[in-house]
Amino acid sequence: MYSDCQRDCHAACLTDFGVIKTALSLVRLSTPIEFGNPDNDPVQLVFGLAATDGKVHINAMRSLAELIMNKDKISQLLIAPDIESVFDMLY
Repeated sequence: MYSDCQRDCHAACLTDFGVIKTALSLVRLSTPIEFGNPDNDPVQLVFGLAATDGKVHINAMRSLAELIMNKDKISQLLIAPDIESVFDMLY
């Protein structure tokens, strides 16, 4: 695992650690966490990404970045009442 919160504040596993299928996870925290960044605190959504190779990883990160920059979608994710609503929003 790699983590460097001084620059980009994300953790990454190398793609040769047994990822079978590319997947994205989303955790909505019931208690937001402050990481010390006034522009982003408090954090309420945490995303995880598992990718089968570097190219897939870059494409998935691009899609994730587009999602994160969409303030309307993020607002909807924060108030979604259930997982079905989240899936409807994302797919």
